[in-house]
Amino acid sequence: MTGPGGHAGTCVIMGAGPAGLFFLQDALRRCFEQVIVSDKQESRLRIARELGAHTVRVPDEELASVAAQSEPGLVSFHKAVRRIHDGEVTVDYCLGPVYPFEEAGEVLRIVERGGDGHVKFTIVP
Repeated sequence: MTGPGGHAGTCVIMGAGPAGLFFLQDALRRCFEQVIVSDKQESRLRIARELGAHTVRVPDEELASVAAQSEPGLVSFHKAVRRIHDGEVTVDYCLGPVYPFEEAGEVLRIVERGGDGHVKFTIVP
């Protein structure tokens, strides 16, 4: 719904992972007056705040989620790649540490404890 001045109302995004942070930037570009992002991890919420969101930390209970890349034809994914390429959104928060495959177990332990401030990890052969 569009409010005064042509601005949309409030947008709520559940989860401050890579997709949620992308949607946050998209909502801000679409002139939502308020964008609220929820997550369980404070480090992800910090990134959301830096990008311009109001944030809410949720309890450590399980949240409903969907497979963001299960859309037939991956139309939204391809649009997202184009927008990243065109510089419309930033993805610097996805540039986390790189680990060799032999250290995959350590990466999983880091992820289990909340990521230690990182949103993404890269494991290379």
